[in-house]
Amino acid sequence: MIVKCQRSLSTTEDYRQMLFYNCTREWQGKFDLTPEWDRLFGPTETFDSNKFYAEVRWRDRTQPPLFVRKVEEQSW
Repeated sequence: MIVKCQRSLSTTEDYRQMLFYNCTREWQGKFDLTPEWDRLFGPTETFDSNKFYAEVRWRDRTQPPLFVRKVEEQSW
């Protein structure tokens, strides 16, 4: 599955957040930012460094998806 991955710039939650959703938004979720996903985003230098598209495996919507690989920018 291809999803858009976004890291929060700010939040009112106790921990920084990450958001995932597919093209139709049928699959979407917000989770605490994990160290693994934080490394995938890299340094926060610009607004665009806080988002990318990725192929993931996501069977359990109560858990963050499992990263497979980054993919090119999508038009959605």
